[in-house]
Amino acid sequence: MTLLNLGCGQRFHPDWMNIDFVSHAPEVMAHDLTTGIPVPDNRADAVYHSHVLEHFSKSNGAAFIQECFRVLKPGGVLRVVVPDLEALALQYVQALNAFRQQPDAMNKANHTWATIEMIDQLVRTQSGGDMMAYWSQPQILNETTLEQRLGYEFTTWRKAYLQNQQASPVNNYRIKHASPSWRQRISMHWKNYWLHRWGIAASQLPDMLFQQSGEKHLWMYDAVSLQQLLEQQGFEAITQTDAFHSRIPQWNKYQMLDVEAGVVRKPDSLFMEALKPL
Repeated sequence: MTLLNLGCGQRFHPDWMNIDFVSHAPEVMAHDLTTGIPVPDNRADAVYHSHVLEHFSKSNGAAFIQECFRVLKPGGVLRVVVPDLEALALQYVQALNAFRQQPDAMNKANHTWATIEMIDQLVRTQSGGDMMAYWSQPQILNETTLEQRLGYEFTTWRKAYLQNQQASPVNNYRIKHASPSWRQRISMHWKNYWLHRWGIAASQLPDMLFQQSGEKHLWMYDAVSLQQLLEQQGFEAITQTDAFHSRIPQWNKYQMLDVEAGVVRKPDSLFMEALKPL
């Protein structure tokens, strides 16, 4: 089988063709996915990408999904994992109502976090944003809430941070959404070249580079809007699933892409699959 793992970061399997903007391992091919997928038509049995689509604008995301359709064989499986906008919105409304009913410190903390989680990655202007600042507090009153929302990646980051409180969290302990795996995926060298060539002022350059770094979310999806996107690009048999189940053959063997030590790596995720028509 030909299996594609796009925007793989540090999560890849040797059975798959692993592609990312910048390669961090010999098993990963470096390629700018904004220019398409470097695979011929009708070649792949399955295409997988996790927490990648939201880093494309709405229009570029549609083009990216169309590329996934192009490279899949008829009957091939597309598996898309994104942050769940519906879950984010529900968390915010629940936290807001809880604080209104009982304005204590815990409910205030949950409301503050819900607002940050929903908005920060869409609007931040510096690496890490308010999310990193919240994660980097010496004590987090509602840490259990964050563990439930963010799972394995938060707990491992937080453990490392607490063990190294004397180190700078900005320089040494990046949260997932501000990690070098995204900030390095798009090479900054050619961007500097082209921005200077077209006469961009030096004072504008840092902000423009950050905007294009891949750290921010440029669009968000719920189950309805993601299904509509997949339908518009020609997919059928669209279903919502979870980290443990997939129509990709031998998924038990590849479950490590979404599961770590028996638990979901990103419990804030929406998991959807679709088929290319025969």
